Amino acid sequence: MKQKRGASDVIGWVLLIGFSIALAAGVFTWIKGQTTEMTESTVNYVEGEMTCEDVAINIKPEISCSQIIVSNKGKFTVDAIRVILYPASGDPTSELITEKENNNLPLKPMADPITLDLTPSVKIEVTPVIKVDDNYNGCSTKKEVITCP
Repeated sequence: MKQKRGASDVIGWVLLIGFSIALAAGVFTWIKGQTTEMTESTVNYVEGEMTCEDVAINIKPEISCSQIIVSNKGKFTVDAIRVILYPASGDPTSELITEKENNNLPLKPMADPITLDLTPSVKIEVTPVIKVDDNYNGCSTKKEVITCP
């Protein structure tokens, strides 16, 4: 009878160690995936911020702010433009202007400026948007603001 009991103790320990190893392997795999994902998103964010350092746009209002002229004075191509319009009454509206909406985009450095037709507003914010690894990255630190009369 003692021999049978000893065998069941050994089987219990083997199962306990096996489950522990399986659980540790599962946790390790999950943590490795999370770490890889976090690292990739951090690298993309840092690359975007570093690229934004060399982005510069210049905007000039025309015809009582119903049009603006946007020129690229930086070192990188501006792939899209985020425009936020603040009308005299009502809520602000935001629009991402890409090459689908404007054939003159992307706006290459030192290329001819482009003209955007807008709804007249009291204030206009224009933010350059660049592509980093097929992801759009808005350079909010480089936005330009116009206050219209």
